[in-house]
Amino acid sequence: MIRAFAVVGGDIGAPTIITGGVSEALVATATGLTVAIIALGFHSYCAAKVNDFIVALEHECGTILDAYNEEHDL
Repeated sequence: MIRAFAVVGGDIGAPTIITGGVSEALVATATGLTVAIIALGFHSYCAAKVNDFIVALEHECGTILDAYNEEHDL
């Protein structure tokens, strides 16, 4: 958009001059959104895997503590 309005300069009466810059900005926006959506999907997948690991770890820690409590009559 900056390039588009730099081309116009003082002649704001010619809107067709800025269409190249607007299309460039739209392509950049679409590209950024695509990358962001893919990154969000990857983040969600990794976060789910970490949460699954935490649940398994908590279960194993509970099992260890239960065994310890039974052994020491707590």
